[in-house]
Amino acid sequence: MLTINNIDKIKGKNIVIKGRSFKVDKVIKTTNKYIIGLIGYATTFAPITIVLDREANVNSYRLRKIGDGYMWNDIGIDTLENQRAFLQKLESYLNSL
Repeated sequence: MLTINNIDKIKGKNIVIKGRSFKVDKVIKTTNKYIIGLIGYATTFAPITIVLDREANVNSYRLRKIGDGYMWNDIGIDTLENQRAFLQKLESYLNSL
């Protein structure tokens, strides 16, 4: 389960978005969400900011990219079992934008 106790383990992990390599640079925790910063390797792309938000009384998290008009994606708690599953879901979401 990806929780406030182990979300830091995704720091430094790499993902590929539309053929470009990105690294999870920062993970910031607030009371009801996680803010995840991605930076690119050898690209001119600006850093990407992702929010993983949990709303009250819901058994899922909402994943969305910060920016103008980006879609969000619901993630079930079972998807957050481990860092690999979460990173695959994150990569899939970002590649679909």
